[in-house]
Amino acid sequence: MANAKQHENLLLTEHFTWPPITLLDEIINTVNEVLYKCTDSLETGLSSADPAILGFASRYATEQRQAPLDEDGRPVYEEAKLEVEEGILKLETLMEAAVDKNFDRLEIWALRNVLCLPADVAEWVRLGHYENLTIPPQDTTITPETLHTLRRKLLETQKLHAALLAEKSRNAAQIEKLRSLLQSAPSKREPRSSTSPAKPQDTLAAAPFAFLTHTPAAQ
Repeated sequence: MANAKQHENLLLTEHFTWPPITLLDEIINTVNEVLYKCTDSLETGLSSADPAILGFASRYATEQRQAPLDEDGRPVYEEAKLEVEEGILKLETLMEAAVDKNFDRLEIWALRNVLCLPADVAEWVRLGHYENLTIPPQDTTITPETLHTLRRKLLETQKLHAALLAEKSRNAAQIEKLRSLLQSAPSKREPRSSTSPAKPQDTLAAAPFAFLTHTPAAQ
């Protein structure tokens, strides 16, 4: 037996044609997608920036370190890429935690105040497709044994229906074969030259029993 909250969820799901929690999940998923796009763009921008602008040159100078040079004579800061990736990962983790915390609050508030029904109203709500619906009285004579018997009858009826359809298909094929034996094919004249006489067509070869229906005596 469903409790009041489950009954409310079932009613709202039937009304919206989707569970109420689905709307909140879609909102959170959309926010997460925007979050990941932001962090990806930020990582792309930092990775393409000059490490000297990001402060690596000052660090090397403070630590009295000399950065190696590349083929073009520009300094190469080897730890720049690693630190950018680690920083983006930490930022993404913090943003995910903030989204989860705040949108969990939104989910709780929405389920309690928006996607809900008052307790004294839920029992009186009737959806549009239930208008003018007559509910038959409850039959107390139905027992598990009766349901089992009805289920067995239904299965046997379905088997009989399938067998009758198969028999109908076989009978239709047999009737077509019999009709082909009775119907004579139209005679075709072969082209002949002026020196060769015309040869009569054997019209009974294709339909050997056509004389039963197509001869003057049969008619």
